[in-house]
Amino acid sequence: MDNKNKKLKIIIVSAISATILCSIIVLASLSPISNSGPNVNQFGDIGMWMSIVLILISYAIPLIIYSLGVDAFKYVMAALCGLGLLIGMAVIFTTILFIFTSTTSMILYALLCLSVLYIMSNIIWIFITFSTSNKSKNTILQ
Repeated sequence: MDNKNKKLKIIIVSAISATILCSIIVLASLSPISNSGPNVNQFGDIGMWMSIVLILISYAIPLIIYSLGVDAFKYVMAALCGLGLLIGMAVIFTTILFIFTSTTSMILYALLCLSVLYIMSNIIWIFITFSTSNKSKNTILQ
């Protein structure tokens, strides 16, 4: 896999991951989780939109720097990906807690599925970013 193709795959998987995380924010604001406290985002309020903007900026800035040719920035993105894995696991834990303790809503099941997809997209991102091609393996061995 050449470098340009690899960067394109990283950009695509990052965009998918950002879209899923923004969807998680929206679904969480529609779910019973949004009624759990005074500081939780409600659907359509400024807090929800600010969370979405913060997510998009957090994805866009490192991705732009990486796509401009700073290959070492993939390690910064990997650290953010690790943070994303923790966020996904926290959402899964919270959602399961709400499924067992409150009135079950289909939105909670959708949120659970999106969280699993989010974790999967981050794991795929790690494999795409840090996989080596057969060509570079052969070069190292010779």
